[in-house]
Amino acid sequence: MPGIFGIASKESPREHFSLMQRDTMLQPWYDSFTDHARAESGEGISFGATGLRLKDVPECRQLLQIHRIERFTLILYGEVFNTNEFPELCENASKPEYAEVLLRGFLRDGKAFFANVEGRFQAAIWDSFHQRLHLVTDSFATRPLFWTHPEPDRFLFASEIKTILDQPRIVKKLKYRALLDIEFFGHYVHDDTAIEGIETLPPSAFYTYDLRSGRLEKDKYYAFPYYRENAGVTVEDVVEKFGQAIRQQTLGVPNLGLSLMGRLDSRCILAAMDPAQREVTYTLTQGIIGGPHLQLAPRLASLVNSQHYNYILGRDQLPLMEELMWEHTRTSEAMYVLSGPVLSFAHFCKDLGVETLLLGHGGVLFHLVISSVGFRTVADFLEFSGPRSPELQKKLCDWFFHEVPGFIQKETSVSFFSGMTYARKMEELYESFHRLMVDSNLEKNEDVLQTLWHLYLNMRIYRRHSIVARKVDTLINVRFPVLNRKLVEMLLQLPSVEKIGEKLPRRLLERYAPEFLKVPNSLTGAPIGAGPLQLKYAQMKHALCKMFRVPGHRNPNDWIRKSWPVLEPMVRKYAFSKKFMNRGLLNPDAIQEMLQEHSTHFNQSFLVFGLLQTVMVLDYWDY
Repeated sequence: MPGIFGIASKESPREHFSLMQRDTMLQPWYDSFTDHARAESGEGISFGATGLRLKDVPECRQLLQIHRIERFTLILYGEVFNTNEFPELCENASKPEYAEVLLRGFLRDGKAFFANVEGRFQAAIWDSFHQRLHLVTDSFATRPLFWTHPEPDRFLFASEIKTILDQPRIVKKLKYRALLDIEFFGHYVHDDTAIEGIETLPPSAFYTYDLRSGRLEKDKYYAFPYYRENAGVTVEDVVEKFGQAIRQQTLGVPNLGLSLMGRLDSRCILAAMDPAQREVTYTLTQGIIGGPHLQLAPRLASLVNSQHYNYILGRDQLPLMEELMWEHTRTSEAMYVLSGPVLSFAHFCKDLGVETLLLGHGGVLFHLVISSVGFRTVADFLEFSGPRSPELQKKLCDWFFHEVPGFIQKETSVSFFSGMTYARKMEELYESFHRLMVDSNLEKNEDVLQTLWHLYLNMRIYRRHSIVARKVDTLINVRFPVLNRKLVEMLLQLPSVEKIGEKLPRRLLERYAPEFLKVPNSLTGAPIGAGPLQLKYAQMKHALCKMFRVPGHRNPNDWIRKSWPVLEPMVRKYAFSKKFMNRGLLNPDAIQEMLQEHSTHFNQSFLVFGLLQTVMVLDYWDY
């Protein structure tokens, strides 16, 4: 798995490091390096990195870097997008190296320096004199990094859980609350993984492990601000900053591709790109024949002269479903529920020559679709606005937990796991969700509804979208142009009413590509920013056309529904295997009930995929 990894130990860590290095899944197109620092006693650290090597990119901008200054060594996997803002930190200002900028900035300003960095990275800094290890993630933790501290004298970190599990004296004990989170939310939440004692570093992490004392200090160098009514951020401020953020991550990038759908996020990215860059950027769409994306995305690309390619999902992929599921399991370690053949699309992009792929994840931060979070009208939405109070906070938290399909999945009366009663399941899940609400500034936001966007950052960006990117990262480099820290700061200070519906995207498109406004939104069938009556008419027409499978309106999820004849025997093969039945881990009656419901009258695709991924990843981990 691309990324950094290592062991800090008093037991000569180099002896176990070769096993860790083997487990990082080296590929022919990967680059790698290792480093060892030992004291005379044999204690110290062995660490390294492995990952993609980009063509047509100078050494100073490769993803894999190491830099040393006196007693400090920094290893990095990832990118820094604003190195031009720190010319004083580079020996050669015309060719600033990511690792050099980060290490010199840290030595000058300490951990506070990282709050000024725009990037997508994970880094480790070793101080050989004080025998201290610092681990750092970017502001959104978009390159996941896992760690464990099984004994005071030993600390391990890696970009893959299996790499840690395969090391000596690591106990494999399941964390049932995390597995319930997968059932309910569709991905892990907080810093949890399915294994007790192994966690992921949060956004803006600055963790320090002191080898001499055996102590671990968890800290952050930055936290996104909560909403203040007098912040003074305007829509025009956001529109201007959006353009700057997109161009920062796209201008002059070779072999660039954009995952373009017929919705809002990726079209806004394409609109804000430099006109000359658009013409040398591949736009790529995944969809089914007759689906809206395959029709609308080429229209958008043709308006700005981008070279467009469609990847068609069909029956051809179904015989490969088990292979696709195993590839998903190895690269995501089942940390989110599969919603489509992402890796097949990534292979398609790589074969076309794309080396850096732009993803539109993060769009909810500037356009919240009211219906997707349980509201019918703007009035219903704004009813929750206003000064915070304990009663309103409790009401909002309860409402989120029970009513928001945009953040949680359909409640089920049983659990796949043995001995898990309904009451206990809901108690565990509510406690987990309440922690999320507190982490999302529920008590601090002057407008409590701003919690929605903090919740989106803490749940979807941190624990789901980052894993989607990690899968694609095994083949091509991923960037999230919308995830710019300064832009997100502004968005979090913008009043709720400005982020409802298509108001802000319409303003972005009016500024950067007005011609995109007339191309319908694939979710509604209406032009961007349509009035209430026009939108209602378009939605009704779109729904009827979907029902009768009119070309251009077919449901993109039809491919998943057609996979059932292949999925059912896979579920029975893995979930009902002797290995799991003999251990009493799963509840066979609950699984049988779910399979029966799905095959007769109720679509349980989400739960089917969730169960299958869970048992496959336990098999992959040799649990």
